[in-house]
Amino acid sequence: MKIRILRFLALVLAALTVGMKLAHVLELGPKLAWDAELYFPVQTTLYRAFAIFGPIVDLGALLCLVALAILLRGKPSFGFTVGALIAMLGSLAIWLLAVAPANGHLITWLASQTVPEDWMRWRNQWQFGQAGCFIFDFSGFMLLVLSVLRVSRDE
Repeated sequence: MKIRILRFLALVLAALTVGMKLAHVLELGPKLAWDAELYFPVQTTLYRAFAIFGPIVDLGALLCLVALAILLRGKPSFGFTVGALIAMLGSLAIWLLAVAPANGHLITWLASQTVPEDWMRWRNQWQFGQAGCFIFDFSGFMLLVLSVLRVSRDE
C-alpha cells in the first residue's frame, strides 16, 4: 500500500513539474523575439508563483522517487524508477547551473531597474536552460510511467 501511495504522489508531482517546464518551452519562441522593454517586466513579474510552487513540487517528486527506489530495490520496476530519479536530478542540475545564475542577474536588474547590454545572453541561458530542464523532467516522467506499468504481482 505504501508503494502505491508513493507512486501516486510521484506521478502527480512529476506531472506538475513537467507542466511548469512545458509552459516555459511553449513561451520560448515568442519571448526570444521580445525586446528588453517587454522581456524585463514580464520576466520579473510572471514567475513569482513558480518560485514558490516550483521547488515544493520538484523536491516533492524527487523525495518520492528516492523513497520508491529504496522500497523497490530488487523489483522489476526498480530500473525505471531509478532512471526517472536520475533524469529528474539531471533537470535539477541544469536548473542549478543555467537557470539559477540567470535568475540572479534578473534580480539585480530588478533592484537597479537597468538592463545590461548582455541581457540577451542571460535571457537565452534562462530560456534554453528551462527547455533543457523540460527534456530531463519529461524523460523522468515517462520513465516513472514505465515503472508503474512494469509493476509485477509481488509489488
